[in-house]
Amino acid sequence: MKAEANRKLPTLIILALLAVLVLGTVIYKVFNLGAPTTKKVNLSEYYEAEAGEAAVIVNGKKTNVRAVLKNQQIYLRLGLVTEQINSHFYYEPSEKILFYTSATGVEESDSTSLYESARVFYDIEEDADTPTKSADERIYVLLAYIEKYTNIEVEYYTNPSRVFIRSKFGESTTAKATSGAALRSGGDNGSPVIQELDSGQELWVVSSENGWNLVYAGGACGHAGYLTDAELKDAEKQTVPDKYTAPKYEYRLLDKKVCLVWHQVFNESGVKKLDSLLKTASGANVVSPTWFSVTASDGTIESRANKDYVKKVKAKGMQVWGLVENFNTDNTLDYSLLLGRRESRYKMVQYLTSQAKEYGLDGINVDFEGLPANAGEGYRQFIRELSIACHKEEIVLSVDCYVPSAWTAHYHRSDIAEAADYLIVMAYDEHYEGSEAGSTSSIGFVEDAIKNTIAEGVDPDRLVVAIPFYSRLWRGDGSSLTSTTIGMDDMKQFLAAHSESAKWDEACEQYYVSVVIDGAINRLWVEDAKSLTEKLSLIENSNTAGIACWKLGMDNADAWEAIGKYLPE
Repeated sequence: MKAEANRKLPTLIILALLAVLVLGTVIYKVFNLGAPTTKKVNLSEYYEAEAGEAAVIVNGKKTNVRAVLKNQQIYLRLGLVTEQINSHFYYEPSEKILFYTSATGVEESDSTSLYESARVFYDIEEDADTPTKSADERIYVLLAYIEKYTNIEVEYYTNPSRVFIRSKFGESTTAKATSGAALRSGGDNGSPVIQELDSGQELWVVSSENGWNLVYAGGACGHAGYLTDAELKDAEKQTVPDKYTAPKYEYRLLDKKVCLVWHQVFNESGVKKLDSLLKTASGANVVSPTWFSVTASDGTIESRANKDYVKKVKAKGMQVWGLVENFNTDNTLDYSLLLGRRESRYKMVQYLTSQAKEYGLDGINVDFEGLPANAGEGYRQFIRELSIACHKEEIVLSVDCYVPSAWTAHYHRSDIAEAADYLIVMAYDEHYEGSEAGSTSSIGFVEDAIKNTIAEGVDPDRLVVAIPFYSRLWRGDGSSLTSTTIGMDDMKQFLAAHSESAKWDEACEQYYVSVVIDGAINRLWVEDAKSLTEKLSLIENSNTAGIACWKLGMDNADAWEAIGKYLPE
């Protein structure tokens, strides 16, 4: 036994040493122990700028794209410009035109346009019969032209070639470097040194985290990198004035909370049923009939507008915002033509504003759904162009948007909200035909819709939260699962008929009914006055601009009584 134990001893020692080595490595990496490296950055390799190029650093962060140097001018890739510097530039491939759109107008440049004797933009594949790159990748815009319309500060350095762009102003932190401060390529002691700074070097502290600071050292230095807290001194807050002020959007807002209700109509105006539908809708101050349908890729719009309808609604003290949508047509729309060509956009803008003037509409409500990702930039340009026309004619512009998600990022909610008077987030269809069974609009879904939309930069004072007057009655399970959309009166009857199977779902803040009918499980998350009250309370506490409700005909008196308490006269 003793001999066997002795034979095992070397193995145990080796394992113990390995464990100590692993533990030491982990401790070193986690706590960043050990002496800071003195290894120097190879600047040519670090900036990766070949002849005729320049590295681009935006707000202290080195980007993965390069500027192009032509005729002693700096040109930036369009995708970098719109994503990180100024999203108001838009290139239209079919016309080969670069647009800059502000709150008040549109500037156009073609391939021959000059700014201060330099071409406004280059297409690096302009001689190719079939370009292999997207417009964002192949169009390069003159930096001086970008500066004309953009709140930025630019510094250019050589050897190696690099351009620094600052777009963050206002309250900023400045500091000075201590003696021996080593500007590093990353926020840890293992990152190599870009440059050792002179004592007193002026610094802009871009951000700080875990004892490390991303700083920009301008002047004779011209590098951005990381310093520890101990390498900074004389830190202070300063207000850095803007370099450029873009024209501001002037919003047309109601003098009270918005309470919009949509009225879905198809082949007629809806005027015949209007009085009965509005009979209980005492809290509404805006009615939005679905009057305008895009029916062709050239921008043709079908109208069902009616002057008697407008007269009736206004007699009740409400506004009329005509809705335009892109899904009530038998034609397949080509969005590269509809939104990607100025003629089509112009046709829609002119038609909608002329219809608003002819029929006395107070506003236009845009509801473009199911747009492919490659239509996002054209859609944003359309809303900006429509905004200019609507504001000129004193027409309220509201735009409906999905809740934030990865697959709807191309809707550019913050940019759309900047251009529109109101952004309406559709806080419903949490579960939908083809999904698993569940609530159409749980309280958590509504809360996330509000929180995440505001987090994207949307002003809560102009954010309207859309809630449903409907839910889905789910029948079956697995591959046999189907659903039917039902309104509030039908839900009320279903709940009363199966009250013994109903329970209050705390997570959803809705009554939930699960019952077997004719051998199949039926499930319903009920939308009623109680669930609406929970949503309305949440919306009120969020200090948003109001609510929108889908739709007339699916509501009932109980719903409007709850809304009336949220929107007292």
